[in-house]
Amino acid sequence: MVYSGHAAADDRPDGTGASLNGAWMIGDSPQADVRGAINVDAHSVWVSGGRPWTEGAYRPTHIAPDTASAIDHVVKVTG
Repeated sequence: MVYSGHAAADDRPDGTGASLNGAWMIGDSPQADVRGAINVDAHSVWVSGGRPWTEGAYRPTHIAPDTASAIDHVVKVTG
């Protein structure tokens, strides 16, 4: 995970009190990676590996076909 944030009130599930606003999570698991990123206010890139996104309750910030494309996207949008 790429971390870029500032300390915040200790209301995070992990109890650290750190904000992950501005951070990016790249992964291939809708539940662990995308939902996990949402839970800590981070952006997410779901690595689809050619699979369609089927989760209706939430969506990743971006979908990429592979890890290299996911990393390229994060580098482009974060400057």
